[in-house]
Amino acid sequence: MLFSRDKLILMKPTGNQLIISRKPEGKSICGEPLFSTFTQKGRMRVSGRIVGGTEAVNGAWPWQVSLQIYSQHVCGGAIISPSWILSAAHCFKPFSDPKIWAATYGDVYLPDLQPRRSVKRIICHQDFDTKTNAYDIALVKLNRPIIFTRKTVRPVCLPNAGLQVNSSSEAWITGWGFAIFIFYFSGPSPDILHQAQVTIYSKDICNNRYVLHGKVTKTMFCAGKLQGGVDSCQGDSGGPLVVKTGNVWWLIGITSWGYGCGLRTKPGMYTNVSFFREWIHKQMQGSGVTKLFESWILLFGVLIDMKCYN
Repeated sequence: MLFSRDKLILMKPTGNQLIISRKPEGKSICGEPLFSTFTQKGRMRVSGRIVGGTEAVNGAWPWQVSLQIYSQHVCGGAIISPSWILSAAHCFKPFSDPKIWAATYGDVYLPDLQPRRSVKRIICHQDFDTKTNAYDIALVKLNRPIIFTRKTVRPVCLPNAGLQVNSSSEAWITGWGFAIFIFYFSGPSPDILHQAQVTIYSKDICNNRYVLHGKVTKTMFCAGKLQGGVDSCQGDSGGPLVVKTGNVWWLIGITSWGYGCGLRTKPGMYTNVSFFREWIHKQMQGSGVTKLFESWILLFGVLIDMKCYN
């Protein structure tokens, strides 16, 4: 059973990076959470969503966003600059009116997410294919920029051209998605953000006839566990898949689609962010947001943060 990983709801509904790559004294502005990815006591606890995942703590994934319609969580997203969220195009089909959407962030507990930003514009890739889920990427422009003065709110880094990712990379997925049980019974969406470590597989493995049988295109990759048990699912759509190199986390994937959730030999499918690097920068720069303005917003947050630590 193939489905995109947005929440099922019944309602009407390379040198062009805008993010500064480094903080003063060698500290990164993007991609550096303030806390560990593990639970408060350092123990991994199994939970329903993400499949095979654990509860996250505040500050571990400060770029995580809940994209909501009328205060209901629909999809995930990732903060990539003060004014922009990166998510999946299928989240906005057919709900494409930006007026009904809002972005919330800053906490792992869904009911406590504050503040809330209204959406000014949604840009889905022009080549998005609803049948194959190719080009499943979207940019969400906020009405007001985020000021990074809270310790639990930070942008994630976009991948550079030279970023090397393989099966040994430390890759994680996060989301507030549904709990899925046998026969695809949908349980309630968890209130706590969940996280899971996954393996990124080569295109040859993903397209093996016993895995995804040629479904993986150049705009996507697969990740999870071939033995099953760890995966993203409905409600996690649009959320980030990040990898860590050194002390910096990079956004390389967007939760897109899959066959069931956590099934054996059926890893999840993720939009390949590196493939869309030029498209992302072109859309952002073409929307009247200057590098200088975005840079000042970022630096203001960093200076406030540094002052808090001194």
